[in-house]
Amino acid sequence: MYEYGYAYVYGHESSFSDTLERREICLRLKFLSDEWLESLNELRAAAGDAESPDLAGHVINVTVRRGRGDDVRMALVGGVLERGHRDGAPLTIILPADLARLFLIEGDQLAGMQGFMSGRIRIDGDARMLKALHAAPPSDAHLTMLRRLREITE
Repeated sequence: MYEYGYAYVYGHESSFSDTLERREICLRLKFLSDEWLESLNELRAAAGDAESPDLAGHVINVTVRRGRGDDVRMALVGGVLERGHRDGAPLTIILPADLARLFLIEGDQLAGMQGFMSGRIRIDGDARMLKALHAAPPSDAHLTMLRRLREITE
């Protein structure tokens, strides 16, 4: 997993002798890079049953436009983000990468509403699912996963 590693650095004590010290570092990955998406999969698997009980059975596909002609496909399954679209999802959200980061990773609901009102976020399908997504409280496992995802995102 990419989230944490250890670095060994030399420090000086008062006796001026070199000592090896272990420090925890967090490797930061570029949002939507292949490494970031792989970490998303690993965090999702480690989270176990992170889905919100209020969103059981809810699947929303998310298409993120990176601006280079290639899109990243993800899905919100039970409110939890994972890599790839799901067949038969009743709703697809299409948004640019900057808004995806604010809305999906940072949890900025206002950015999502402003993006929708300004036309930067497009919705294809049953928009009522967004209301359920907004109203459902996240599980503790989901909150932990989001915190860890924020920590590794550059």
